[in-house]
Amino acid sequence: PFIQNNFDISYEENRDADFVKTSAQRSVTKQWIKNSNFSSVPIEPTWYWENGSEGDNSDMDATTSTGQVNYDVLGETRTFTVVSGIINSSTSPDWVQFRNGEFQYPDTSEIRAYGAYVSHEWADDTNQAPSVHWKTNISIPIDMSDYVITSASLEVIVNASVSADVDTPNDQEDGVTRLPPAYWENFAIGDSVTYYAQISDLGYNPPRYTVASNKTISLGQNNPQDLTISDSPLESVGEIDLITALNSVFDKDTSHSNFTLTLGIDIYSEDNLPGIDWDNFDDLIIKTCNLTFTVKKKIDQFTKLSWNQKGNTLNSTKVQVTDAKF
Repeated sequence: PFIQNNFDISYEENRDADFVKTSAQRSVTKQWIKNSNFSSVPIEPTWYWENGSEGDNSDMDATTSTGQVNYDVLGETRTFTVVSGIINSSTSPDWVQFRNGEFQYPDTSEIRAYGAYVSHEWADDTNQAPSVHWKTNISIPIDMSDYVITSASLEVIVNASVSADVDTPNDQEDGVTRLPPAYWENFAIGDSVTYYAQISDLGYNPPRYTVASNKTISLGQNNPQDLTISDSPLESVGEIDLITALNSVFDKDTSHSNFTLTLGIDIYSEDNLPGIDWDNFDDLIIKTCNLTFTVKKKIDQFTKLSWNQKGNTLNSTKVQVTDAKF
């Protein structure tokens, strides 16, 4: 009996410790991102955007609109018509005349209301190969190192009027074609006019790219007469070559936005009849020049932009994440 009583007392004193007590648990499902569908305005600053550390940050921008955030790629296409129409008109301004190296000027060379004008009479004198240039400096409001030229076109319209004393390979004497050198005491290539357009840096330094030209052969022929050129385009280089020339001069420019466009007229009078050979180039005109090119902005493939939000923190000692969906 005595032992039994001791057992009973011991059991009563320790029974609270022998039973496991339960703790309270609570399961919660919660949207952790604020304004997850961007319906609440303003979206910022709850959401905020950041540029990445690589690429070109000017290639992208972040904006918001109703119900969304935007990643804007700032690509663009632009077309520049840098000169058009009649030389020195309002759409083709600021042309100035300058000498072509050591070559003498023609008798008359100037810019008139209808274009760049030349006339010259060679009277068997020393001014046998006169030349004249006109140039205009072109500036565009972008840095071309950030752009690529996708298309380009050039058209230069010229006309001419000369006298029959300009000597050509097929001139006739008394109605009979006398091939060189029968008609002249001296003949190699005959007389000619060369029109051309060049693209260069602002200092007119090499390389200079001739992007359009025409050299006459039969202009001045006496029978059948070929004494005029009606408004006609020069022969331009192919588009790829024109783009290459533009890329080169933009690359040389420190701001990648300037170059010089030059138009020229060269005259050559061959001394076919010593002492009596006269050649009259009455009217040589560069009437219009049109240069247009289209560019597209380069996009750096490493450019990054992100929209971000900082969520609430979790007390990891009291909360256990059992499921998550994104």
